[in-house]
Amino acid sequence: MSGATGPPLGARLRRRFWVGLDYATAAVCAAVIFAALFRAPVGSRVQVGLLTGRNGVLTAVLAIGLAVPVAIRRRVPVRALIIVLAGCLATLVLGGEITRGPFLPMTLVLFLVASTCRRQIALAGLAASLGLLIAQGVVLSFDGVGSGNATASALVLTICWMVGYLVQQRRTHMAHVRDRAASDAVTRERLRIARELHDVVAHSMTVV
Repeated sequence: MSGATGPPLGARLRRRFWVGLDYATAAVCAAVIFAALFRAPVGSRVQVGLLTGRNGVLTAVLAIGLAVPVAIRRRVPVRALIIVLAGCLATLVLGGEITRGPFLPMTLVLFLVASTCRRQIALAGLAASLGLLIAQGVVLSFDGVGSGNATASALVLTICWMVGYLVQQRRTHMAHVRDRAASDAVTRERLRIARELHDVVAHSMTVV
C-alpha cells in the first residue's frame, strides 16, 4: 500500500478554511460596495455619473470586480493589488467614489501586500493607492463637493500598510532568530563531537 504523497490532513483543512474565509470576505465586500454605490445619497458624485441607481447592472459588475481580488489575495497578492487598483480607477472614471465601498477591498489587499511582498512592491502599492485617493479629492474639489473623507481614508490606509509592513518585519526577524538558533545548535553539536574525538584519540595515544 503506497503512502500518502500530499500534504497532511490538518494542513489541507487549514488551507480550505482560509480559502473559504477569503471567499466569504469577498462576498461581504461585494455586498458592501454595491450597497454603498447603489444607495449613494442625493448630491454625491455617484448621482451625476454612470453609477446611478438606474444602472444597477454596472454597479453590480464593478462590485464583483472589486471583490475578486479579496478572494485571491493570498495566492497572487501582486495581481490582486493590480486588479483592485484598476477597479478603483474605474470607479472614479464612472463617477463613483473610492471611499464609498471600494476602499474596503483596497485596504485588505494592500495590507496583505505590505505583509508578504518585497518592500519596493509594497511601497509602490501604497503610492498608487494614495494617488487614487488624492485624485478623488481633487475631482471632488473641482465639483464643488470638497475633498470629502479622502484625507481620513488616506490616513487609515497608511496606518494599515504600516501594520502590515511591521508584521512582515516581525516575521522576518523571527525567521532569522530560528535560523540562528539552528545554526548555533549545529555548531554546539560539532564542538561536542570534536571534543569526544579528541578525548578518544588522546586516550588511544596514552594506551600506546
